[in-house]
Amino acid sequence: MATYLAMKKKILHVLWSGGIGGAEEYVTSLIGYFDANKYQVSVCFVSKKGDIFVEGEKCNKNYSFIGMKNGWDLCGALGCYLFLKKNKFDLIHVHSGNFLINVLILRLKNTKVIFHEHMSPGADKNPKKRKLFYLLFRKRFNKIIAISEFVKRQLITEFGVDSSQIEVIHNGIDLNKFTCDNKPVPEISSLSEGRPIIGFIARLEAFKRPELFIRTAESIVKRKKGFCFMMVGDGPEMQRCKELVANLKLDRHVHLIGFRRNISDTLKLFNALLFTSEGEGFGIVILEAMAMGVPVFAIDDGAMREIIKNNVNGFLIDRDSSPEKISICVLETMEDVSLIERVGQRAKEEVKSNYSIEKCASKISRIYENALKGL
Repeated sequence: MATYLAMKKKILHVLWSGGIGGAEEYVTSLIGYFDANKYQVSVCFVSKKGDIFVEGEKCNKNYSFIGMKNGWDLCGALGCYLFLKKNKFDLIHVHSGNFLINVLILRLKNTKVIFHEHMSPGADKNPKKRKLFYLLFRKRFNKIIAISEFVKRQLITEFGVDSSQIEVIHNGIDLNKFTCDNKPVPEISSLSEGRPIIGFIARLEAFKRPELFIRTAESIVKRKKGFCFMMVGDGPEMQRCKELVANLKLDRHVHLIGFRRNISDTLKLFNALLFTSEGEGFGIVILEAMAMGVPVFAIDDGAMREIIKNNVNGFLIDRDSSPEKISICVLETMEDVSLIERVGQRAKEEVKSNYSIEKCASKISRIYENALKGL
């Protein structure tokens, strides 16, 4: 038995926190799909436990917590380094761009390091800092995984990463969580009053452009009453969004319902999802909607063309479209019931074929195998 266990390679995924987010959800779902005969996989949360850590702890998942107070907490970093030295991981898969953590990890001998770039260019508030990060570390990673071709191009053109070092692996979802068995949320049913729902699901921050969604809702309401608009998410733009809804007198039509953990149950009630982000590196919620057969209308920006084929598995809207143009596109398309049904069905098939979490684990496993050769 001891010999068998010794054959397994020890893999550690490093996340900055266990808060609910796209990368955190993806990584903690991913680790359950690696070959248990080859790998002993665990996750380390560096700064905050958060809901994901608590949930995993209850299920006895292989999670560790360091407790760094901030990005330059030297005492916390020392604790992290001692944890890494003690456990002697064969490969560390880093999902955090924190400078100090990456310095410590890259100091370890006989440990391969994979860096996973989850950052959407539109969300990058400090490109100079990110440029310095890649200047210091890019050649020291065994491989860099980009979540889309769009992100890969930015890594090459903006941050000088060699294309041969980058592997593009689109995010995936756990399809078991997105089935017809999901139960609709009574609160949303009550607010919609039986009207068709056009939804928005994202953290409320500037690059997600929640204001564009609200102004599109206003334009749709002016043209055709009878729609309800649900905004799911929380964030720094929440108060501004509430004020805009009130100023436009859309209180009965647009509902900001805050953060929701049960996204699949929420999606079951949606008749469409409107995705308004600018410079989005991928967009897992698009896959989640597609898996539920919910037609997705997305602004043609960022990585959207890598996921959506217009009028086939979703709908692309010109990136410079005004709220009025977006509203016309949405209304005219939704009137074509056969098209909506066909696109929804094709979307479900597309996600099942190409974006399962199992496929992601398989692709990443091949990177691990190549990196670990000779160990």
